[in-house]
Amino acid sequence: MFNKMFDKLLQLYYKITKEEYEIVVVEYDKEGLMSNSFTINLKKIIKINNTYLKGIDIEGNAYTKSSVNPFNYTIRKIY
Repeated sequence: MFNKMFDKLLQLYYKITKEEYEIVVVEYDKEGLMSNSFTINLKKIIKINNTYLKGIDIEGNAYTKSSVNPFNYTIRKIY
């Protein structure tokens, strides 16, 4: 019982103090077929659109992805 309560308090603390986003990127080739898919966790998103992604990953390193071909992305906020 104490562990459950502690876990809930810990999750609440993370929700208030920590930011983390999970971004799923799906790339397409020139014919429109899916060519690549990957997931990245970022703690800060600086700029994102269908050809450019810039942010800071969970270890504090800068992450940049740019492409001439548009890609689809979905953002899910973890904390």
